[in-house]
Amino acid sequence: MRTILSVLLLALCWLCPSFADTKTVVTGSGADSKEVLTYQGPKARLAVGRFEVKAGKAYGEIGDGISDMLVDALFRTNRFIILEKGDALAGLEEEFRMVESGMAKSGPQKGTFETADVIVLGAITAFEPEYKGAGGGGIVIPLPWKIGGGVTLKKEEAYIAATIRLADVRTRRIINSVRVEGVASKTKVGGGAGGLIGSVVLAGALGKYKNTPMEQAVMVMLDNAVTEIVKSVPEEYYRHGETQAAPAPQEEIIGGSRSFRPGTKVVFEETFAKYEPGDVPSGWNIKADTAEIALFRDRKWLRFLEPASASRPVAFPADCSLEFFAYLSSSASGLVCVMDGISVGFSGGTAVSLGATQVQLPADLKGSVHTVGISRKAGKVRLFIDGTQVAQTAVEEGKASVSSGTLKFSATVDLNGKAEVLVGGIRLAGYEQ
Repeated sequence: MRTILSVLLLALCWLCPSFADTKTVVTGSGADSKEVLTYQGPKARLAVGRFEVKAGKAYGEIGDGISDMLVDALFRTNRFIILEKGDALAGLEEEFRMVESGMAKSGPQKGTFETADVIVLGAITAFEPEYKGAGGGGIVIPLPWKIGGGVTLKKEEAYIAATIRLADVRTRRIINSVRVEGVASKTKVGGGAGGLIGSVVLAGALGKYKNTPMEQAVMVMLDNAVTEIVKSVPEEYYRHGETQAAPAPQEEIIGGSRSFRPGTKVVFEETFAKYEPGDVPSGWNIKADTAEIALFRDRKWLRFLEPASASRPVAFPADCSLEFFAYLSSSASGLVCVMDGISVGFSGGTAVSLGATQVQLPADLKGSVHTVGISRKAGKVRLFIDGTQVAQTAVEEGKASVSSGTLKFSATVDLNGKAEVLVGGIRLAGYEQ
């Protein structure tokens, strides 16, 4: 009798540590969960597409559910401006039609929709509510006082896997692709036909996914997927601030937007992606041996090797926006951009200029990739850094002594002193008239 009890206790000890056990496997390592939940700062614009279902035991509604849960989870991080999916805009389209028909006096106006910088795409590649132990598996402990009797100790386990891709909406390039696997298990003593009264115990049937290991596996997978997405979105995409004031009913104070809104009609774009490190990009006026293409943080850049400039003729629309990424490694690094005669300058420190207007930023620019935005519209020029306006002036006051129709970058560098300047992701676009 003691021998039988010992065997039973050993089996229970083997299974008990896995009670309510959950785990996730992720390709790569993510940011700390506390950083994800407590983030305060500029946001990236993100959209979540539909999740394809490629697992045999899953169906379309499961993919839709994962997509919706991911939207909610990403929104809670406070890192993203989440934009509604295209297939969910039918209600908004109806609102537009009501305004156009005259049935409503006011409503949404054309051209007010924001576009995403990054879209998250996914596919459910595995979905196993009964990942292990199916078909009567488990450990059967015979009980000799009843012939054929016994207890089956079963480890219920559920498994889900998904492939998640992040793509740059503007260029369609894949930023990152990760595979996330969620496993959850719960030890259960099955009580089937007879149980302790004599027959072999089989595993109890799994109910639907509420309060089951599969529910746990999905939640754990989503938590880790969010962490991976936060890590995968490059820091330069976090460039959108909040709109301080928007059109409102009469008697309310109405202010202008202080967040950057780029033009929609692309005139010129240069990512340097087609070049190899060490190349000199074509189409630019660059003095020999003063600049080259370099790879830094998974992006191609124009790197200045000595104090020099790079320029090219461009057909600028009357109202337009210019965006580019800039990296200045130290306070001694300096960069001046001239857009159609409008001069913008800044260093790795806190000093920024827009024409004759001088501004001191609250923090140094050195050591991080920043998104610079210049908007020329309705006779005003506005300068944005990481999506937030830092300076504004009239167009004429922002003019430099450089002829119009030229895009020019001039850098102050000292490679021996590790004062680097990198420029990349250049995009010029016109505003709708």
